[in-house]
Amino acid sequence: MNEISEILKDQQNQMASIVDTKANDTITVLLNVIEVLSSENATLRETAQNLKDENNRLKGEQGKPKIKGNKKSDGDISSDKERKNAETVGSKDLQQEAFKLSKNTLDKLKEQRIPQEILDKLKKLCKQSYSSKDEFIKAVELEIGEKLSCKYSSLLIKHALYKKRKGKSKVVDIPIDREVKCSVDKNQLPEDAKSKGHENKVVQDIIIKTDNIVFTRESYYSPSQNKTYLGEIPKGYEGGYGSNIKSQIVIFKYVNNMSIPKIGDFF
Repeated sequence: MNEISEILKDQQNQMASIVDTKANDTITVLLNVIEVLSSENATLRETAQNLKDENNRLKGEQGKPKIKGNKKSDGDISSDKERKNAETVGSKDLQQEAFKLSKNTLDKLKEQRIPQEILDKLKKLCKQSYSSKDEFIKAVELEIGEKLSCKYSSLLIKHALYKKRKGKSKVVDIPIDREVKCSVDKNQLPEDAKSKGHENKVVQDIIIKTDNIVFTRESYYSPSQNKTYLGEIPKGYEGGYGSNIKSQIVIFKYVNNMSIPKIGDFF
């Protein structure tokens, strides 16, 4: 089964070099059918072996022994030293800079001779975490103004900086197709409301849409030949349906095990 899967995978990689669209679609359908039949064959062989084993057990004999391989995975770490090194590297990769003010931070800033009046205004930012320097400075500017923010920015950044562990993002590999702005109704905001920037939320969705094509074919008529000449339609679009529908029908039928009426309902 693994050998067949490797062959199919290799053939699919080589299909990119096939220029003929119709031949490419036909081969795709055939490969899909072969993959399904191969999977079904492996399932049937496993079922047959299980029945043989059960039959042997009923006779008082032993079934086929299951031998587990002693293969060492690529990620296996043999020594304790290597394991600790891997954990250290991994922990560094999972850390990122963040900025946060706290009571202790403000006490240290007071020792740096920052006026108490400014520190009192910055108390509003305590317990708030900022993922970037620009985001942090912007929040500071809203509290103490741009002039004072520039004056004390280096001290504020130095004492507010800390390392936080970053978790794996579930949407890091999701390509974004469009962006929708979600504005706040300003009439609902209180007078002291201040902008905190934007917060992104990624939602996954899919659209299945038609691709109906009208081919505008040039037409020439020859009186001497009594014949009409029309521009050729691209290969794969003969008949009333395109190659995508034709190949999808085979996939629905043999891969997804859908009935013909259900496939008709889908289209």
